[in-house]
Amino acid sequence: ITLAMTQTDAAGDEYVTAGDTATMSVWRTIDATNPLAQDDPLTVTLESLDTAALSVPGSVTIPAGRNWVTFTVTGVVSRANAVTVRATAEAYESDATLAVLVRGAAIAVSPDPLNVIVGGTGYLVVSRPATEMGADLELVVYSSNADAITIATTATLPQNENVLYVDVTGLIAGESSDVTFQNGIGADSATVNVL
Repeated sequence: ITLAMTQTDAAGDEYVTAGDTATMSVWRTIDATNPLAQDDPLTVTLESLDTAALSVPGSVTIPAGRNWVTFTVTGVVSRANAVTVRATAEAYESDATLAVLVRGAAIAVSPDPLNVIVGGTGYLVVSRPATEMGADLELVVYSSNADAITIATTATLPQNENVLYVDVTGLIAGESSDVTFQNGIGADSATVNVL
C-alpha cells in the first residue's frame, strides 16, 4: 500500500494548514501473483503519530474493484516538524508512511492598537483566510499584562467561519497589554491600551 496527498507546497512537501483539511489517498498495490486482489474490499488502518497536531480517520476501506480511496485529514495544531501518517493493511507486509507538514494558520488580529476605557469592552477581531477554514481553529490567548485587561485564555474560530470577535475589558487606566493569539507555530498579536 502507498499513501499520497493532493496538496503540496512549492518545495514539494505535503501539507495541511492548522484549522483546515486536506485530501489524502491510499493505494493498494496489485501483485502479479495475486491479480484478483482488487476484487475484494481492503480495510486500511490509519494512524497519525501526533494526534494533537494532525487528525486522520481510524480506517478507510478501498472498495472492491478499485485500487485507491481518498480520505480527509485535519490540521489541528501547527508544528515545526512534519507529522508521520502510517497506513497498515492485512496481507501487506510493510506499512506505508507519509510525512505531512501542519502549517501555521495565517491568522490576523485587528485593530492594532485597540483602545478601551476602564470598565468598557472592546473587541479584537481574529481572522483567517476564507480558503483555510475547513475545521475549527483552536487558539491560546496570551496577555502580557493580565492586570490591565480581562480577556479569555482560549478562543476558537469555528469550522467554515473566518472571523471571530473577542471581548476585551479595560481594568486599569494608563496600562497596556500585548495580546497574542497562537496555534502551535502560527500567531499574531495586537496591543490593547486602557484609557
